[in-house]
Amino acid sequence: TRLDVQPVTQHSPIESRTTPFITDDEIKYFFHDDSECIKRSFIQPDVQNAFVRPTERDDVSESLNYSLLMHKRTFVHELPPIKWKCRAPLGNDKLCERMDRYKCPFHGRIIARDEQGQPADETIRIQEQEKLTKKRTIPEWQDPEMLEDIRLATGVDLKINQGNKTKKKKKNESGLTELAIEENTARKRLEKILFNQSSLKRIGAALDRDERRRNEEKFHHQFNYSLNN
Repeated sequence: TRLDVQPVTQHSPIESRTTPFITDDEIKYFFHDDSECIKRSFIQPDVQNAFVRPTERDDVSESLNYSLLMHKRTFVHELPPIKWKCRAPLGNDKLCERMDRYKCPFHGRIIARDEQGQPADETIRIQEQEKLTKKRTIPEWQDPEMLEDIRLATGVDLKINQGNKTKKKKKNESGLTELAIEENTARKRLEKILFNQSSLKRIGAALDRDERRRNEEKFHHQFNYSLNN
């Protein structure tokens, strides 16, 4: 027996998201201008203390009522499992297999796509085709005839060489620092001058001389410093 498998189009996860809701107090406060909904009261305990006196009112202040209304609680419930794939077409004729909740970090918002990776929405499909066509087209200032005329007139070649860019990018892909190449920076030049052996000896002698003079001024009457100096 042969089973006929029907192609299934993936739906967008944003369309199946549950509708957010607000409480009755928030509806009354923000849409019906009814401030009575958030008025709360508290019971004052009887405290026998000369330094503590009960308040005259039992209701909570308006600022505290508003903070109680807008109080945010931590979401501790389990998140629904991710059932959607990005399925955006890649350069190797495959589809993106990333499973994110609403947005793919490489291809943007997750939308409904068919088995070939094309958007199910006709408008989004036309927009993606226009972007791809615009990306592949050569800009006007890269006209070969115009660039050849400029090169013959000025001797400067303004043609963008895609091969050189790719090679340069591949060279720096490792992210490692070449230790054999000495950097000619201001820091390196200052290090050569300041950390030279003769410079360090000269600075050390000057510091010792200054310390000896300071000790002679303050502790010249002490036996220990008189022997050291």
